[in-house]
Amino acid sequence: MKIISINILVCGDKMQKLNKLYFATAGFPTTTKSNLFNAIDEIKRLKLDGLELEFVQNVWLKYKDNELTKKIIKAKDDLIFTAHASYYINLASLEKVKVMASVHRIYQTAQACASVNGYSITFHPGFYINETKTAAYNQTKQYLKETIKKIKDNDINIWVRPETTGKETQFGNLEECIKL
Repeated sequence: MKIISINILVCGDKMQKLNKLYFATAGFPTTTKSNLFNAIDEIKRLKLDGLELEFVQNVWLKYKDNELTKKIIKAKDDLIFTAHASYYINLASLEKVKVMASVHRIYQTAQACASVNGYSITFHPGFYINETKTAAYNQTKQYLKETIKKIKDNDINIWVRPETTGKETQFGNLEECIKL
C-alpha cells in the first residue's frame, strides 16, 4: 500500500475538537477507487484522522448533495475534512474576469467543504503579472477580504487559509501569507 501524501494539521481554537496533531491524506488514499465514501472507509481502516478534498481541477463535490454527504460523514466518527481549491486562482490578475472567477472558485470550495462539515480550505493566492509585489499584495488582500465576506454573508463557517508557494512567479511566500 502506498499513500502519496500526508497532511499534518496543527489546529487552534477554530473548533474545540481540534486540539492535537491530526494526520490526513491529501486527496483519496491511492488504495481506493475515486469515490469519497470508499476513501472515508479507507481512512478509517488506516486509522488516519481525515483527508483533504482536492478540488485542483474543479469542485467535483456539489453543494446540493450536502445532506446525504453529511449523513454519511457523521456516521464515520468525526473525521477531519479540509479542501484545496483549484490551481486556477489568481487574485492578483490584471484581468477582472479572472479575479472574479478566482473569487468564485474559492467560494465554491468553501461551500463544498462546509457541506461535509469540513473546517478549512487552502489555495494558492495568485501570480505576479507585470506588477510590483506591493501592488500584487494589495490587490490580493482586497479580493481575499471580499471573498471572506461573501463566505460569511452566506453563513458558511470555514477557515480560509492562503497556502505558501516556492515559485518566484507566484504570490504567496511565507512572509506574504503571514501578512495576509
